[in-house]
Amino acid sequence: MRFRVPNKGEVKSILTWGSAYAALHIPYTVLYVVRQSARLIVFVAGSLENIYHQSFIQPMRNLVWVGESPLLEIGSQPKLIEEAIELFDWNRFRSEPDTFPHIRIIAKSGMGKTTLARYLMHLLGGKQAVVTPKAKPGDWQGIEVYGKGFNYAECEAVLCELKNLMYANYQVIDQGLTPEMVNVALDEWRLIKENVAIAGDLVKEFITVARDAKIRLLALAQGEQVSTWGLQGESDLGECFTDVRLGEFALDHAKRLKLSSSVQDWLSKQKRPCMIDRYPAEVPNLQGFQFGAAVSPIKPSFSELETAETLPPTVLQPALTSENEVPSTAEMLLYRAFRAFQGSESDFIKQVWGARDYKLGKAELEALKRKFA
Repeated sequence: MRFRVPNKGEVKSILTWGSAYAALHIPYTVLYVVRQSARLIVFVAGSLENIYHQSFIQPMRNLVWVGESPLLEIGSQPKLIEEAIELFDWNRFRSEPDTFPHIRIIAKSGMGKTTLARYLMHLLGGKQAVVTPKAKPGDWQGIEVYGKGFNYAECEAVLCELKNLMYANYQVIDQGLTPEMVNVALDEWRLIKENVAIAGDLVKEFITVARDAKIRLLALAQGEQVSTWGLQGESDLGECFTDVRLGEFALDHAKRLKLSSSVQDWLSKQKRPCMIDRYPAEVPNLQGFQFGAAVSPIKPSFSELETAETLPPTVLQPALTSENEVPSTAEMLLYRAFRAFQGSESDFIKQVWGARDYKLGKAELEALKRKFA
């Protein structure tokens, strides 16, 4: 094979193109060197971190504390610091109203649902009302209670007034204004649902559209099954609620969520275990807590309520009075509740009217007894 010596023109061309090629590859070469250097730094840093972890951190996991002295326990690796548990902040109910449009408290009887609900109403502020056919004196301090004494006609009327308020609030919002927040507690929901024919449909409507009208429901019940809430076939409505579970309901919920063992152990040690959706919570000590008074958003008139849907079909019509006055449905239900009450007449008056209005309650009950005798 013969080799030819390039002439001057060819040498000049080779040098020109070679220089251009080398110049174009200089940035790539620099980037390549920088990347390889970075990889080397990361490798060295990782190796040093592993050495530090194995030399200092890992041995610390074998330390247990007895009193104020650390002791080395062979063969075991307990945690030096207990896992931090993120507890729910109750103040979020007030500061994040859009995050918690409706709330329901689920617990067995005697777990303090009513007291906790009253505390929540205190946190929520705004205008407030309670709808319940059954309330003990002092259960809802400072809040107007409707439907006491198994007055289901009054329960129905209040729910209807709440619906009217919801539509009125939407008109206010259409004018560019913001209505005041309204919080309504529904206690003994199963009794209301079973004795007020339209209660289920009204509450479904509230769950769906009352949020934007600044109306929040606070429901109390002794079970979390769909049938308890009357949402058969519409269980997605239950997702509009933030669930506050107490006692066994909280412990079972934590197990279903497969929370860490430390969280479940912490819950089991609480006097009243509490879970708010996915977060454990510490129930505040409300002994001696003073609740302020609240303004009711509902001022219906219950003097002439006629709601045949709430009357059982077997109710006997009472005799008319000498003045040919037709007793109202509310009076009928109140008298029937008195006849079915198993305690003394004094206890019934205290439960329905309260200790402060005992004399008024006694007089009104005597009037009912004369009217229906």
